[in-house]
Amino acid sequence: MTKSEIKVIWQICFKLRQQILSSEIQFIGSNEFPSGCCGNVSQDWLLPSLTEAGFKNIQYIYDKENSKGKSHSCLEYQGYIIDITADQKEFKEENNPPIMIIKKEESEFHKQFK
Repeated sequence: MTKSEIKVIWQICFKLRQQILSSEIQFIGSNEFPSGCCGNVSQDWLLPSLTEAGFKNIQYIYDKENSKGKSHSCLEYQGYIIDITADQKEFKEENNPPIMIIKKEESEFHKQFK
């Protein structure tokens, strides 16, 4: 993925987070965003937004539970994880940023959900 693609994806992620946080976009559980919203947001909102922007072959990833019994969902594109809910309170100890666009093999956080 190019730096310009990463920048565009980051901007889409930022805008979507702002729309959810300001209640411009609402769905069941959005009042608790980002907690408990990883599946809804990734599959129903972020994936269509990225596809509309011209990004193709994005994969929705629903990972199995980690050793603490927690599960998580995000997107994968060209070997990169795209995640706008990794900062949810359930993962507070991970100290994740609000938006993660990171090479799959470099994300220790996402590796735990295999």
